[in-house]
Amino acid sequence: MAASIASSPDSPAYNQDDLYVTIETDLQTEAAGNVEIVLSATGPSIGEEFLLEWGGNSITFTVAAATNSQATAWPTKGGETLDEYAIRVGEAFRENYLLTQHWDVSVTGSTVEITLKVSGAMDITVTENLTNVAVTVVDGVDNAEPNLTALVELWQQGATFTDDQRITTLQATYSALGQVNINLRELFPVNPSLPNTAHIGLPIIFSSWLRGVASNAYCPYYLRVADKYGDPPTPEALVKSDTYIALEGSTSADMEPGIPLNFYVKILHNYRRADGGTFYKPIAEGQPDWLYVLTLTEITGCNVEFDIQWDNGDITTETYSGTAFTMEANKVYYIRSTPMTFNFTAPAVGALPWYITFRLFGDGEGAPVTIAEVNYKAVFSGDWEQYILFANGRGGCESVLMAGKATTGITASRETSRQARSIEFNLADGEIISSFSEAQKEYSLNTGWIPRWYADHLRQLLLGDIWLIDKPNKRFIKMLCTSESVASRDDEMLHSVSIKLKSAWVDQAALV
Repeated sequence: MAASIASSPDSPAYNQDDLYVTIETDLQTEAAGNVEIVLSATGPSIGEEFLLEWGGNSITFTVAAATNSQATAWPTKGGETLDEYAIRVGEAFRENYLLTQHWDVSVTGSTVEITLKVSGAMDITVTENLTNVAVTVVDGVDNAEPNLTALVELWQQGATFTDDQRITTLQATYSALGQVNINLRELFPVNPSLPNTAHIGLPIIFSSWLRGVASNAYCPYYLRVADKYGDPPTPEALVKSDTYIALEGSTSADMEPGIPLNFYVKILHNYRRADGGTFYKPIAEGQPDWLYVLTLTEITGCNVEFDIQWDNGDITTETYSGTAFTMEANKVYYIRSTPMTFNFTAPAVGALPWYITFRLFGDGEGAPVTIAEVNYKAVFSGDWEQYILFANGRGGCESVLMAGKATTGITASRETSRQARSIEFNLADGEIISSFSEAQKEYSLNTGWIPRWYADHLRQLLLGDIWLIDKPNKRFIKMLCTSESVASRDDEMLHSVSIKLKSAWVDQAALV
């Protein structure tokens, strides 16, 4: 039988998490030699010997009432049980440095077994005259097929057969059990996938709700596996696996169980509170934000609506009346999840929107079903507000309202050198010149007052890619986060997050 997958990789899974696949073979016949020693009755007598020889090494154990400095004394049996006596014999073996360098020692009941640490062909010889002891020797053996390894090809699945691309080829040696674990971590060509810049804000005309495929955020893939052996080593036929999905992002080691999969999608955000309360994300009027989902099945008849809770307690629903759309299976989609304005139909004169719930729904079992929701809290902030977009570490991107007052600036660097004065020296020329002058824009942004659970959520700003959202010009501007920490105090009722950013490029002109 060819190599096969004994344990498939998790799917969907994150590229920056450990992602193991287990390959197994039935061609692994290599085995380590071992010696089995079964004790009975009163055990051996003083003066009897046990000579062990292997690979040019030898050790002679002599049955004695006391230990010796050479660690070659085989203990006599006292009043203990045979099981207890076997442990004392195992301890005597483990006291011998040469033996423990080459052999593993184990005890099961009244049986002591020593097994060579290295598998493969090796002659083992035991010469002994022990009474009440039965010894069985099994020599090590090599594989029937020389140079046996597992070969794994990792392929990205394209839209058509011709579009499939091999990502990399991996090779590993089987264990003595004929299995090998291979980690696929960080092998996939995935990156944060930005939304369409046309969706950032008005003016825009659209007949169907704003969405797109986040093609960089996920990678459908399959494996081709084979045994490789011979001289020279040659692979057998490469057997194709099922299709799996890797996502951009990772999972923190101490993260509690995340948002569960539903039948329709995996939500690529971690909008939740540690205390179990409803996560309301603050947004300003016109702030662009997107929901990212991985579809687990094809969903037809998709559309969106907004539930608005007003400051007078009324709740209204506004459903988008545009053309319904279909979301194909096993793709990552981004969907604009914030309204273009807060200009909803108010239930009463002067009522203001307080909480807004975005809902994506589609056909399910013959009736509309909710696919995903995002809850927002409407914030009426000052004219200085700015928006940033960051890779959330879960396969999606999220916008953040930076409602606090900001500081902007520029940092420049240059090299200087001094020239020797000549007879024509004049002050207009000087004698010190600068070169390689370049600058980076700097921003110090603040969220304003936010709840603790949202401040904790924004710790990801220190780790993910970040962009400024240039709403007037409908573009994303890549930035680098230079902050090193975000901290919250338990004795504070309100919190804020401040971060420092630098432009992800250098300029040689500071013109705006």
